[in-house]
Amino acid sequence: MALEIEKRSNGGVLVSYHRIMQLDIETNVGVSAWVRSYVDASERQRELDGGDGIYHEDVRYSTEGMESAPLTVEEAYAWLKTERPEFADAEDC
Repeated sequence: MALEIEKRSNGGVLVSYHRIMQLDIETNVGVSAWVRSYVDASERQRELDGGDGIYHEDVRYSTEGMESAPLTVEEAYAWLKTERPEFADAEDC
């Protein structure tokens, strides 16, 4: 699963394919979702195939508290779409 939406990375590159690569759970504190963004889905496939020189950017998004913290990857994708404006209109892919 991943999210598809065009946005500028912090490095100024246009990226459109975003996948959760890691969830960090700090007990009784909150959850951090690490999102890896690629230019497009073909760049992710190149990474899976062992390709070199693939542009990606990793960004951490954190919850405040545990009340609405996502504990599964599926919940984390839904949380990104509802709580992070940059992913509000993203499509599941």
